[in-house]
Amino acid sequence: MATTFKITDKQLSSPPPKDKTYSKHLGGGIYLYVHPNGRKVCRYHYQMDGKKRKFELYFTLLLYIAVR
Repeated sequence: MATTFKITDKQLSSPPPKDKTYSKHLGGGIYLYVHPNGRKVCRYHYQMDGKKRKFELYFTLLLYIAVR
């Protein structure tokens, strides 16, 4: 059964940049990576055929979904 979670605007906009890139788990396999220059990237982590994989989500699209 699928798990439902809600991403809020505050979760996406609140993390400040630090000296090194760090990640914040948002739930459902989605992580927000914050780079030292302030750039934010969302990545979805999943596993297929025993291999761990991830792909980037467009931050603006994720923000749009969170606001709706």
